[in-house]
Amino acid sequence: MKSLAMLPFILSLSLPLTSSPSATARPQRELAGSFEAEVEGRRLTLPLVSSLVDARGRGDLWTVTLRQVFENPTDQMLNATYVFPLDNRAALQAMTVHAGDEVLTTRIEETSTAERRYEEAKAQGRQAALVRQHRPNVFTQQVAHLPPGEAIEVELVYVTTARRDEGRYELVLPTVVGPRHGRFSDGPPAAARGGDDGGAANGSLAWQLQGPVPTAPTAEDGLPESVDSGRVDLVLSLDGGMPIEEAFSPSHELEVHSDGSELAARFRDGAVIGNRDVVFRYRLAGDDVQAGVFAHRDELGGTVSLLLEAPEEPPEEQVTPREVVFVVDTSGSMEGQALAACQALMQRCLEELRPTDTFRIVRFADDSTEMSQRVQPAQRTEIALASQYIDSLRANGGTDMEVGLKRAMGSPVRPGFLRLVVLLTDGYIGNEQAVLGLSAELLGDARLHALGVSDSPNRYLLDELAQRGRGTVAYLSSTDDIDEVTAGLARRLKSPLLTDVQVDWSELGITEVYPDPLPDLFAGQAIRISGRYDEARSGKVEVEGLVRGERVVLSLPVELPEKGGDGGIVTTCWARDAIAHGLRELSLPFRDRPSGRGDHVIREDVTRLGLDHSLVTPWTSFVATSDRVVTQEPEKTVDAAVPVPTPHSPRRNPGPRPTPSAFRLNGPPASPEPATMVGLTMLGGATAAALRKRRREDED
Repeated sequence: MKSLAMLPFILSLSLPLTSSPSATARPQRELAGSFEAEVEGRRLTLPLVSSLVDARGRGDLWTVTLRQVFENPTDQMLNATYVFPLDNRAALQAMTVHAGDEVLTTRIEETSTAERRYEEAKAQGRQAALVRQHRPNVFTQQVAHLPPGEAIEVELVYVTTARRDEGRYELVLPTVVGPRHGRFSDGPPAAARGGDDGGAANGSLAWQLQGPVPTAPTAEDGLPESVDSGRVDLVLSLDGGMPIEEAFSPSHELEVHSDGSELAARFRDGAVIGNRDVVFRYRLAGDDVQAGVFAHRDELGGTVSLLLEAPEEPPEEQVTPREVVFVVDTSGSMEGQALAACQALMQRCLEELRPTDTFRIVRFADDSTEMSQRVQPAQRTEIALASQYIDSLRANGGTDMEVGLKRAMGSPVRPGFLRLVVLLTDGYIGNEQAVLGLSAELLGDARLHALGVSDSPNRYLLDELAQRGRGTVAYLSSTDDIDEVTAGLARRLKSPLLTDVQVDWSELGITEVYPDPLPDLFAGQAIRISGRYDEARSGKVEVEGLVRGERVVLSLPVELPEKGGDGGIVTTCWARDAIAHGLRELSLPFRDRPSGRGDHVIREDVTRLGLDHSLVTPWTSFVATSDRVVTQEPEKTVDAAVPVPTPHSPRRNPGPRPTPSAFRLNGPPASPEPATMVGLTMLGGATAAALRKRRREDED
């Protein structure tokens, strides 16, 4: 048994922020992020955004500081609105606003109060800033009254956890909000249309979380494509607490320096256009089942956090026959590389089916169809026909994920079989809550796994579906190796390593434990479990689960401190998980909610958590206001949306791709990643062709 040592952060590199142009200077065309737009009949250069992401990690726990400079290089007073993404695992916990020499007073408020304070300051000609959550991974930032030639620096701080996959940890730093397609329901999702003793007058509050994702102008909206917008710089430092065996980015070229258990990294060539997620992967020493316990206590109470990790390869075990249902998105946004990758994965998974398994293939776009009206046995003839069907799939039309999931999960499962639903999509839909509610309604004992195919996928939706479906999720970007990702997901579909996980905290008096219910533990992945305690104690925690069908118990000693401990980040992560659990319950009918809480009780609990822990939620927001009046005519200030980059898509943006950088302290150099959309698509085709050739050879 090993635990991650909680050592101090290493010093991060320092990078200068972009300076403001003078009030009289004419904006130069080469200024990154400058756009011209028509506003009330006049040409207006919109505000420039420069971003610095400072990410500091210990083990799998990360604190990220996002510094953004909003500049006004015009002679017009401006109000700016900026749409930005965060990791859906993030807990946004602090905001600082610098306007000239002044630091604006910042506070966390209920959203209605924060909006009122912002509008009051705006109406009085004072500078102000407001940050709101629209999805767990989509936020807006409003800045009122940017004087000509001046800049406002907004600093946001959030904590997050790195996801463990295939034995590697993965930190995702989103830089752009992907599009949201598909229909919106005419009313609340099905899960909201039941009785609710919480007293909601108009159905579930989950419906209030729906609606269009805010948008901002991009090059696709008629703005000049030749101008680089939204440039992002990176400072990254990691204290692994144990030797770091591998660290690289499949998405961007990095300059990495390491001395064993610590490293520092930055973009190799300076700031990049923020049109794709920044993905950083690393591997820590040790390949045995590991467990680490962390605890912290402050004025808000005590928090204990347990990290369970699994090895990459599980032992062989007797498994239940499976009904594997592939649900593939064939809408227009999947054209090209994305659909080719999904086809390669399905071909690979067909090869991994056992003779006792069965399978189905469901496609969806505007509507949904299925390969066959009946479940197919995993035999050579049926697999050969399925391979031809997969090759025939084409991307076109809109996105109605609900009809695909209804077809996949609406029919009963044959007795003695376990249904595995494998969803393959970019997740670009706008009705997330309706889809999540539908999956909870139909899933039953089935497991739901997901593959997100995009440089900026809807990670919130896919992570949530996998969490609720007790499954696993994988992501494939245009720089990833298709064969490596699909092989890993296909291997995990065989069976989880540890199932029916239970944690006994009885000696320690731990309450409010999340996630609830606990997911299965898959090979090469990890589970972080957090709870609350009231007083310092010593004892042990016992983790139980099924391995190879037999129950096993892991016992760990725990010391709960009276004060201090491993750092407040574990408390913030617990609050984030408690908020996510409450929002998850909102998508369930009242009768199916484990806590028995009504809508308004959940809203009050989530709001209280946001206020107590200074976190942005659907009902709490950050607001900053200045006492300084910068304009006597606030009504003349022009509203302008800050332009953001078009999300990278090889189909839209052909051209050279970055060569991912890597270092390995043990083992051979990292395998090269595909360099272009053509290369990745050819690799997907080659993978599928090789599988078909192998089948023909076997049949001969």
